[in-house]
Amino acid sequence: MSSKGPRRGIGALLATYWTFGGFWGVWAVVFTDFLDAHELSPGGLSLQFAGLSITAIAVMTFVAPHLETLPRRSAIGLGLGVHALGAALVALLPTPALFLGFGVVGLGTGLVDVFVNSAGHQIEESAGRSVLQWVHAFYGVGGVTGGIGAGVALTLGVGYGPVLLATAVAQAAVTAWVLASDPLHRRGQGGGTGERVSLAVFVARPVLLLPGLVVLSSFFIEGSMDVWSVIFLRRTLGASVMTGAIGFAAFAAATAIGRAFAARVLFDLGYRRTILISGLGSLGAGAVAVLTGSPVVASLAFLVLGFALSAAGPAAFGLAGSEGGGRAIAAVTTLGYTGFVVGPPILGWLADAVSLRATMVAVVVATLGVAAGAFAHRVPERVASPD
Repeated sequence: MSSKGPRRGIGALLATYWTFGGFWGVWAVVFTDFLDAHELSPGGLSLQFAGLSITAIAVMTFVAPHLETLPRRSAIGLGLGVHALGAALVALLPTPALFLGFGVVGLGTGLVDVFVNSAGHQIEESAGRSVLQWVHAFYGVGGVTGGIGAGVALTLGVGYGPVLLATAVAQAAVTAWVLASDPLHRRGQGGGTGERVSLAVFVARPVLLLPGLVVLSSFFIEGSMDVWSVIFLRRTLGASVMTGAIGFAAFAAATAIGRAFAARVLFDLGYRRTILISGLGSLGAGAVAVLTGSPVVASLAFLVLGFALSAAGPAAFGLAGSEGGGRAIAAVTTLGYTGFVVGPPILGWLADAVSLRATMVAVVVATLGVAAGAFAHRVPERVASPD
C-alpha cells in the first residue's frame, strides 16, 4: 500500500494545530495590552493560567480515556470547538470572570492535544513515515501568522478583543472541517472504562518518564515563550509592539522550520541524539537571550532557540509511541502539561518579585531537562522514516 492513502486526514490535523498555535501567537503579542486593560501585574493571571493547565491535565487524565473509542474527528472537533469558545470568552469577559474563559480554554486544550497527537501517531504507524513533527510544525506556523497578525492589528489601533475573537472564528471554521473529515473516522483502542487513567501507564512502563521529562521541559519552554517572550521584549528591552511580534514570530517560524528539518536530517540520528542536540542548542540560545540588552539580539536568540527546541517534542512523542502506542502518548502529554501548571505561578511570581528577565532565566534552566532526558534514555528505539 502506498503511503498516500494511510496519510489521508493529515490536512485537518495540520489546520487544527495551525489555529491552535495561532491563538497562542496572538496571545503572546496582546498579553501586555490585556494586562493593561484589566489593570493586572505581569503575574496577575498566574492563578487563571494555572487553572487552565490543571483543567487540561484533568481532561487528559480522567476524560480523554473515556473518549478513546470516539472517531478521531469527533474527539478533535469537540476539543477545538470548546477551545474556540474559550478564546471568545477570554476576549469578552470582565476581569472577575476571566477564570471561566481560561478554564474553557483548558478543557479544549486537553482534548485537542491528546487526540491530535494520537491521530497523528495512528497515521504515522499506518504510513510508516514521520507525521507528528509536521503536525507540530504547523503549531509554529500558527504562531507566526497569529503573532504578526496581532502585531499589525495593534499597531493599527485594533484592540486585543477583536484580535482574540478572530482566532475563535478561525478555530470554529476548522472545527467544521474536522467534523466533516471522513479520513479521521478511525477510532482508538479500548473500552472507555474509568480504569484506564492515562498516568497509570507510567507504573507499567516507567521508562516513559524519560520522554515525559523531555516533553515536560519542552512544554514549559514553549508555553513560557507563548506568554512571556513579547512582554519581556517590550517592557524589559524597550521593543515596540511590532518588534516584539517579530521577535516571537522568529521563535515560532524557527520552530516550524526546525520540525520540518528534523524530518529530513535530525531524525536520521535517532530520537535520542535528536533530543540531545535540541537540549544543548536551546541552552546556548536561551543564555544569549537572557544576557543581551538588545531586542534585536534577543529576537535572533529566540530564532535559534526555536530551531534548536523544535525537534525535542516530536522526538519524545516518537519514543513514547514506540514504547506504548497511543496510550503512552496520552500519558506523556499529560505529564508534559505539568510544565504548564508549574510555569504560570513560578514565572508570574518571578516577574513580580524579581524581574521579567528572571522569567527568561527560568526558561534557560528548563532546557537542561531536555538534554537530561536524552542522556538518561538507553532503550532501543524505532524511528519513523522521514519524508
